[in-house]
Amino acid sequence: MRGNLPPLRYVAALLGAAFGVVGAGAPAHAQGWSANEDDSLLLELRSGQYRLGEPLRGYQTAAGVCVDFADLIQALDLPVRLDKKSRRATGWLFAEDQRFTLDRDSDTVQNVNGNRSVGKDAIYDTPEGWCVDLKALSGWMGVRFRADLSNLAVVLESDRKLPFLEAIERKSRAARLRTPKFAEFDLAKLPQAQTPYQNWRTPSIDVQIQGQWTRNMGSRAQFEALAAGEALGLSYTARLAGSTDNGADSLRLKLFRNDPSAELLGPLKATQVALGDVEALRGALTAQTSYGRGAFVSNRPLNRPGRFGVTSLSGTMPAGWDAELYRNGELRAYQADRGDGRYRFDDIELLWGQNDFEVVLYGPQGQIKRERSSAPVGIESLPAGKTWYWAGVVDAGRDLIDLSTTFRDPNTGWRWGGRRGTRD
Repeated sequence: MRGNLPPLRYVAALLGAAFGVVGAGAPAHAQGWSANEDDSLLLELRSGQYRLGEPLRGYQTAAGVCVDFADLIQALDLPVRLDKKSRRATGWLFAEDQRFTLDRDSDTVQNVNGNRSVGKDAIYDTPEGWCVDLKALSGWMGVRFRADLSNLAVVLESDRKLPFLEAIERKSRAARLRTPKFAEFDLAKLPQAQTPYQNWRTPSIDVQIQGQWTRNMGSRAQFEALAAGEALGLSYTARLAGSTDNGADSLRLKLFRNDPSAELLGPLKATQVALGDVEALRGALTAQTSYGRGAFVSNRPLNRPGRFGVTSLSGTMPAGWDAELYRNGELRAYQADRGDGRYRFDDIELLWGQNDFEVVLYGPQGQIKRERSSAPVGIESLPAGKTWYWAGVVDAGRDLIDLSTTFRDPNTGWRWGGRRGTRD
């Protein structure tokens, strides 16, 4: 039959058959894309010269490229909770004021720019979870995600510094210990108000929960709660930490009162009084301070060093944070999370004259806290006719309420010490 058709009609029949094939494929495309093995991808997440987290699972769809939303949350360490059962994702992006809510049932996305529709071809249900189109992610998160399939990568671009990039730069800066440029900032010029101690002041509470899941080990979570307030005319700080494996394993509580005018404890004229988890200063014969459960009292001016030439700085640092130490605006040390809820910088060299210290604490999602102190060095440090003292007793290395089952170091235990200095 084909040989009996005229040439022109034969060509027309072939073209018609071809268009018929294309037309037959059109309804399948209209029904939408579905996940399949041939379209699956494994992509690296990059930003500038850095590779971020583990590779992202994704697909090449009819509309572009999508990546698994849970993989992206983990790679960027975003405080976003994805609940597949309620079909919602809630949290914040790159800063605590950048709230984010994705509700698939109501087909809405809420962020700092208001509410908007999720949009067509923005989210695909795949065997791994929610695969979100890169163009939709860029609109929701205020950054740009670009697919680079030639290098099997997703490139993240932003006009502002993001928290995880700042953390990488801090580590690089600490390794070089170069002096950054800082504008002068005089705290004395700021308005000040005296706040008397109260019998009760509602505490400020910060709770952090970190979770992880692996195929071999299953799920595991760590928690930490920090509180600070006032009770019965004393300040207090508390820390409770633990994990789903061992439950609560650390509880610290410190009651203290500071008075720069030295009017505590009557004739002792103390400036500092503390009970619970305290830290004792360096003695004349010891090179290190001690911290643990016990008591401490001193009339020394607040934030003075414990030994001429060098000093130590320590304090509370939430889990997952890191810290930088600056002396007179110069970066002197860096410390990553130690796992015990503390930062500690030992043997920090003191310069002759005024030493202004600033410990800057950085959170994983861009939080910043600053703690400042000063340490003058010279003969004028101890005024003429003055006597400074301190005394303390601590059970070194032990929390006030020890809930752990770890082996106790035999070199630790109860210690006491004191020191007095007088200048005629």
